[in-house]
Amino acid sequence: MRTSTLLRETNETQVIVTLDLDQTVGSDIRTSIPFFNHMLEQLGKHSGFALTVKASGDDVHHIVEDVGITLGEAFLEAIGDKKGIERYASMMVPMDESLINGAIDISGRPYLNFNCQLPSPMTSGFESELVKEFLLAFVTHAKITLHMIQIQGDNTHHIIENVFKLLARLLKTSAAITGKSLPSTKGVL
Repeated sequence: MRTSTLLRETNETQVIVTLDLDQTVGSDIRTSIPFFNHMLEQLGKHSGFALTVKASGDDVHHIVEDVGITLGEAFLEAIGDKKGIERYASMMVPMDESLINGAIDISGRPYLNFNCQLPSPMTSGFESELVKEFLLAFVTHAKITLHMIQIQGDNTHHIIENVFKLLARLLKTSAAITGKSLPSTKGVL
């Protein structure tokens, strides 16, 4: 079973994440940030993963970052020994006027290239710069390489939602079991 349940408690936040890479029972997302809830629901829906996130805290920035950290750690735990996973994925996803190209490698080496221009500093009461903070926390703790490159887009809400949908699709494809061995000539990921 490729599952994980993790609790992260700090002086600033409390985050509980449950992730199941092989079940699609849906998402249960509860943070105090409505737009972030919507983005995490997109992540659960389009990845095909069962995802539960419950988060509270004293500051929006801390909640978003700590959810990224906890979700990254849960993904790393759930993916396990990585035997048989596809490992790589790349695709381009449209959403209305926005078009974003992305690539992922479940490599054991964290790296983020976030090349998206978010025209507005806020959308739906959410600070746009927190998208990069979430992604950086996630990839660092999941130990994956992620590239997100915006091709087109001028609506901040659409661009951000597209980023989360694209991340979901990349995770779904790269985490899929398609073989029996470790996809690495080094013997480690």
